[in-house]
Amino acid sequence: ERQEFTKAEALYVRAKKPELAVKAYKDASRWNDATRIAKEFLPHKVQELMAEHNAFLRGDTAGESQEALMSRGRQLEDGRDFTAAIDAYLQVTTAQAKNHDFLEEVWENAVKLAMNHVPARIQEVVETVSKRLIEINRFAQAAELYEGIDKHREAIAVYMQGGLWDNARELAKQVGPKMEREVTEAHKRSMSETGAADDLVYSGNVVEGIEAYAQKGDWQKCLEVAQQQGPHMLVKYATLHGAALIQQGVFTSA
Repeated sequence: ERQEFTKAEALYVRAKKPELAVKAYKDASRWNDATRIAKEFLPHKVQELMAEHNAFLRGDTAGESQEALMSRGRQLEDGRDFTAAIDAYLQVTTAQAKNHDFLEEVWENAVKLAMNHVPARIQEVVETVSKRLIEINRFAQAAELYEGIDKHREAIAVYMQGGLWDNARELAKQVGPKMEREVTEAHKRSMSETGAADDLVYSGNVVEGIEAYAQKGDWQKCLEVAQQQGPHMLVKYATLHGAALIQQGVFTSA
């Protein structure tokens, strides 16, 4: 690749178009080469080019390619300015890139740098990246980052938010019985709110399941399961069914 750039540079210079060589290097984020050409052939452009480079490093540019967005952090990383590299990676947001896989990769670069080189920033970077991953519906990845810094409660909350109940339960087991109970109760509430009555019944939460059937208006299933629980439960929901029918003005079916 370097050889190809050198050939192109020679052609541009020979054609007395050094500004095209500068542009080609800029587009490829090869700022050192762009500056070298400017100093030799376009000295009046050097200050302007340096200002552009500084803006590039700060992230004050728009409409860049994924390669350009990534290269800013890589340049700083190559220069071992790890704190600035972290900031550069975190400056890439959904406003600049829509590809969620790319965003995840960029942000996780920031996490890796913090983990390996700037431990004082680990918690801050993980929290920032986790929140961003949640915003793009990458719940598992966000939770795993929290797990990586032993923030188990936060990780469980993210798993639950994403509906990853098996992951939440598995981690809750490691934390302790109290957390297990919290996850179980949260799952039951979630199923009730979403009307997942069958899941509640099959998981042994029959009373909550019957209530969920009633909330959904699935009275046939509600009364069928209530009858299996005994007369007391059947009377309760038959009464509620009758009240619902009366409220709807359907008297003959009550």
